[in-house]
Amino acid sequence: MKRALLAAALSVAPAAATSGQVYDNGGMNPLGGGCNGSRYTMLEAPSNVIGSSIVVDSFHQADNFVVPEDETWSPVELIWYLYQTDSPPSRPISSAYIQLWRGNPMTGGVLIAGDMETNRAIESTFSGVYRTWNQRDECERAVKRLHIDVSWIGPLEAGEYWIEIASDRDADYSGPWANPVVPRDGNENSIFYDVREQAWEENTASNGSGAKWDYPFKLSYTGGRYWIDVIGTCPGIMEFHWRGTAPGRRQAILFADRIGRTVIDVGACAGTTLDIEGAPTIYAIIDTRDGAGSVRGKVSEGVCGKTVQAVYVDSPCVTSIVVGPI
Repeated sequence: MKRALLAAALSVAPAAATSGQVYDNGGMNPLGGGCNGSRYTMLEAPSNVIGSSIVVDSFHQADNFVVPEDETWSPVELIWYLYQTDSPPSRPISSAYIQLWRGNPMTGGVLIAGDMETNRAIESTFSGVYRTWNQRDECERAVKRLHIDVSWIGPLEAGEYWIEIASDRDADYSGPWANPVVPRDGNENSIFYDVREQAWEENTASNGSGAKWDYPFKLSYTGGRYWIDVIGTCPGIMEFHWRGTAPGRRQAILFADRIGRTVIDVGACAGTTLDIEGAPTIYAIIDTRDGAGSVRGKVSEGVCGKTVQAVYVDSPCVTSIVVGPI
């Protein structure tokens, strides 16, 4: 592990402590140089699906997450990413209907919370990303970040859960549509509910390629393990949040090229195995405070696309979950 700061070093100014943890189901791999200087996420071959209908009276989309053994999660907020074709960035998506299943609803899962009548949306904002077919400067699909209240779900014990989501049709625009995670990793398994047929089916590309996809969503919750979350658009001002550490320890936030395996060979954490690889670089060294907190700073273009992990000094040293690419 190189003890070198990035060229655009983070100014480690104290920030307010934050509560909660975040499960990240994947990103959109946004690239620079998109519509009006924004970022873009492009259709990924061999799939021919740029987005999936999520209109409540037609189709519902669903994707899963797993609460690990010996943990209990209490959901707080869900962030899901949607667009409406030709809708301007300032046009909000104002509805979200949620059902939560324990187990896959296609194979005997049990509905445990929610309904398709109560609007759980809090607000939506422009994500700074456009969904495109094959050109970076397409401006038709401004992806909105939809914040959804899920605090009513209650504690979830260890196990697999499926989030079913839908939204209202906007008479002025096509959609809303849910865009996939980019890039795929070969483990995609999202499903959809056909309201007319009253049946669940797998999401599979219609061009015969067999391509499947997941959806980028973030679930904030309390409970769980050492985590780090990155908020903001890269390049630019970003926030790094953490929770679940021992108090008053030295902590490093690290960037690396990808998920993998790297063993630290020097220093107080020598012998600790990281879950990232590709010359991990220290972005900041900070105190863990009382076990939760955040820092913010300017991030350069060279960091975009990196994965992030944190580690704090202990006996043995402890690593966080991995997030990104940012």
